[in-house]
Amino acid sequence: MTPSGLAVAQLDRQGVLELYALREILEGAAARFAAQHASPSDIYAMRRISASFVAAPDTDAARLAQLNSAFHSGLYDATHNRFLIDALMGLNDALMLLPSTTFAATGRRDTAAPEHEAILDAIEARDPDRAEECARTHIRNARDTRLTMMFEY
Repeated sequence: MTPSGLAVAQLDRQGVLELYALREILEGAAARFAAQHASPSDIYAMRRISASFVAAPDTDAARLAQLNSAFHSGLYDATHNRFLIDALMGLNDALMLLPSTTFAATGRRDTAAPEHEAILDAIEARDPDRAEECARTHIRNARDTRLTMMFEY
């Protein structure tokens, strides 16, 4: 007799590394495209979300995760590239396999906030190279936080 119910897959260390490697590339591309195509209203919306993120209590991991998701969704929309958005949304489905949120880690909000601002500043300056590098750095830092949370005790 087989057990009934759902089994939730969890990524191992290699899976996390692979997921974040692709995320780094796609988020970097998103920031690059946003620097080239974002409208003033796209930038305004991301700035408002970023300000809410900074104002949120650093102890409210769920709220920080929600605002972070909204920031990244705003970034995706600012690319004005539906194929990249579809790829990023598919990747976000895989992120749901990861436990908790990196914002449960002490200090992650305080490092992520200036990372978001750097991405936004580069987008607003219409500097695709800098926007891409800032986004890639942001994702590498999130990866490192995630690895510490999951695999280092």
